[in-house]
Amino acid sequence: MMKSWLKKYKALLILFAYLGCATLVYACLSENNPMTFLMGLFFITFSFFKLIHLKEFYASFKKYDIIAKNINFYAWIYPFIEIVLGLMFITQLNTPAASVVVIIILSSTNIGVIKSLKKGEVLECACLGVVFNLPLSRVTVIENSIMILMAIVQLLII
Repeated sequence: MMKSWLKKYKALLILFAYLGCATLVYACLSENNPMTFLMGLFFITFSFFKLIHLKEFYASFKKYDIIAKNINFYAWIYPFIEIVLGLMFITQLNTPAASVVVIIILSSTNIGVIKSLKKGEVLECACLGVVFNLPLSRVTVIENSIMILMAIVQLLII
């Protein structure tokens, strides 16, 4: 069972390792907040995978995100929102506003994911676009919750 879980989430784990290593290097070379840098890298990297197949991301994301279900263009612009958030975090430009946006958009996604999981729906997670075939699961909720928690911490330390 662990072997199949590792195989399923291999790409995500490798991506997190890369982001962690880049953040560690940044922390060693900079006096700035490494958590802000990590959040920025996270959003820019994840937006890249969504933009590779934007149409497919749109279709997948609309199936579970609360905002995307109700506002048609939101799923189209979501990767671009992530790019802007990433740049805001990396450059430390108005991180309180960026943190509030993160809390709102990822809470919307988490609510939708939890509803879909409770219904027993088998959906593909759009977090890495459709480049990697990841299932919508508790891992999605944990990933989003960690980002929400980091955004809350950002608001508390500023």
